[in-house]
Amino acid sequence: MELLLDRVVQSIEELVVPCHSTLRPEVARPLAPGKLFRPQLALRVADALGLPDPEAALQAAVAVELLHMSSLVHDDLIDDSPQRRGVPAVHIAADPSTAIAIGNLLLARAASVAARLGPACARTFASALESLWEGQLMEPGLAWRNSRATHVQYIALKTAALMAATCRMAALSQGADEQQSAQLARFGHGIGMAFQVADDLLDHIGDPAALGKNVGTDTSRGVVSVGAWHALEVTGAKLECTGAADLNSLAAEDASVNYALDEIGAFLNTARTALVDADVHDDTVWEHPRTQIAQMLITGAQADRRDLVHAAVTQWPT
Repeated sequence: MELLLDRVVQSIEELVVPCHSTLRPEVARPLAPGKLFRPQLALRVADALGLPDPEAALQAAVAVELLHMSSLVHDDLIDDSPQRRGVPAVHIAADPSTAIAIGNLLLARAASVAARLGPACARTFASALESLWEGQLMEPGLAWRNSRATHVQYIALKTAALMAATCRMAALSQGADEQQSAQLARFGHGIGMAFQVADDLLDHIGDPAALGKNVGTDTSRGVVSVGAWHALEVTGAKLECTGAADLNSLAAEDASVNYALDEIGAFLNTARTALVDADVHDDTVWEHPRTQIAQMLITGAQADRRDLVHAAVTQWPT
């Protein structure tokens, strides 16, 4: 598994910054592979199915990570985020036009890799791309037609759809049938929802130094997390009358933090059930993303929030 993941990283690096590229080092730095959450998920799904075709698993992992990377470049530009993983984002290190071109180049290369896996994987990739940008187009309207249900739909499109595609493409690459591939896509969707709720929570309780990015930015863009919606409901406050700073403070209170952590646990439970329904009983394919999400929260949270997070994580399904 580790050797295959190393090859995934090598392939990504070759595709992101090829030998003929004129990218400056400061532009290449924010494009360095990150946590590799999606490639690891793809490889573990493939491994749980017996890994009959390691090369196809590698291609699936590379395709989804390149798509993810392209979306980050465009997201940073759209949101005017100054940093990515503790270094200047591409549009800051270079300029907006370069960021658009790089994001598009990564997307084109991702699509090319996915196409090598056949029509079913190509369709899955295209569907994930469509969902991702449908979610992005929802974002400007969230500020005036926001609700908890709308937010859940938004993160399902923006994040969970790609996680679902990750698992489905990995399954298809190993010859899984439609029923098993669909259940594994449901597994990935649950993992994706849990991951995004965790990421949203860190925007309220995260340590900027540990995360390598600013916090409290989502609320100011009208993106109200499930924890923030809980805070509004229990306090009776009105969204239109609550400033971003006050809403962030409310969402960082113990009750709302615990609510968000419980939601993460519920999404993980849905994912666990889907994995059983897919007749996959390899515990590593389940335990790894669960542990990654837990560690992301524990290490990324402010010091005075870590005990609260740790206590809730121990209650998640195992």
